[in-house]
Amino acid sequence: MKVHTGKGFELEPPSTYIHMMEEAEATISELLTGYPKASKMWNLLKDDPEVNADWDMSNRGLR
Repeated sequence: MKVHTGKGFELEPPSTYIHMMEEAEATISELLTGYPKASKMWNLLKDDPEVNADWDMSNRGLR
């Protein structure tokens, strides 16, 4: 998995980060099993490049 920084290069996060992200996404999906509308929204949002870019930008403001 590579993360585009928007500054002409990409970063490859450590495998521990990727594992943690996969676990978190699996947990969220599991929790939403009984909620089809919320599950659909989660899947739309987590795979949307614009939402992910906005999320990344908001995280930069917290540093």
